[in-house]
Amino acid sequence: MIPSFEMNFKVNMRWYYEDCYFLTLQKHDILHVIVHALSGGDSTVDFYIEDPNRQIVESKKKTAFNWYDNSDIMVAGDYKVCTKNLEHHEKKVYVNFVVFSKSQLHAKKEELKNFTETQNYIMEKVIKINENVHSMRRSQIVQRMIHSADEYFIEANNEYIIYYSVAQSIVILISGFVQTIFINMTIL
Repeated sequence: MIPSFEMNFKVNMRWYYEDCYFLTLQKHDILHVIVHALSGGDSTVDFYIEDPNRQIVESKKKTAFNWYDNSDIMVAGDYKVCTKNLEHHEKKVYVNFVVFSKSQLHAKKEELKNFTETQNYIMEKVIKINENVHSMRRSQIVQRMIHSADEYFIEANNEYIIYYSVAQSIVILISGFVQTIFINMTIL
């Protein structure tokens, strides 16, 4: 999943200090919060989350590590995430927020679905074009083979016709010569 936004903080909390963050969430968003006291004193902090109606939705006292997951925010608005240091020691605290927008996720899924459909359509067309090109090349090769066979047949026939014509011409000349001799013999 692609987060709508993510924030990471390492905060040095003074004595009796409250550190709050405000997150604007839409209805049906997904919220993940991690709070971890890294060092200082007994390495614990108080942690709470308020919804836009100022109702506490999560509260943990003196925790070293805690998280909050809400996979379906029902009240849209500004959520308040706070950590408190109620000791006489400075502490280092790690805070992480990740918010996923379901509407954006659905939009991304639809976009990906449309992209996939478009890609499949394009691939079908490219495959069809490729098949047509191969069919055309096969047809051209067959036509070249037919043309070569016809050319060979024509050349062979030409040669046969030339020899046959020469032979007929010789026969005509010989018969003409023989007829001339016989005509001259009969006249004399």
